[in-house]
Amino acid sequence: MTLIGLQPNVIYKCSSHGCDIENKRLVFPSQATNLTGQGIALLQKRELELRRGRANDALQGVREVLGHLSFQYIEKVRHSTTTAQHLRSWKGIRTLNSELSYHRRVYNISQRVIVGLNRALKARYPPLLVKQCVISTAISDLNAPGQSQASLAWFWGAMDGYDEASAQSIGADNKRLLECE
Repeated sequence: MTLIGLQPNVIYKCSSHGCDIENKRLVFPSQATNLTGQGIALLQKRELELRRGRANDALQGVREVLGHLSFQYIEKVRHSTTTAQHLRSWKGIRTLNSELSYHRRVYNISQRVIVGLNRALKARYPPLLVKQCVISTAISDLNAPGQSQASLAWFWGAMDGYDEASAQSIGADNKRLLECE
């Protein structure tokens, strides 16, 4: 079997055990550390933009999945008559946990490439740890001592990566949570 490649006049030979394009490793500009020049710098800049977008989308996915997990615990698990984890009420929890793991993995891969391309963005895109992606299933008393010092994980205030100044302003703005005034 022969395939005509993307480059003109280049023919790629495939072995007898297959040549699945889906399983081929892609080479991105961030992996070309030994190349220099204006062309590769432009490609690396474009990849950085795409990776930042991918990281921001993954963070949004993490926030959405954690919200869905919270809802699932409240509406399905808490109202079930048994706590056996192999039943239908826990199926949604298992599905959402695997989706959360996927979004966290996508973000961390993008974060490593972003930091490799631009070290100055390390503080803006910190690694996303498993312990930061945990929701509490306990019913909390808002007036309990110590509740005012409780803080959310950094990604709840991250809009385009994490910026401490904008995260503090978002946290201080109490009106942002009001539906109607």
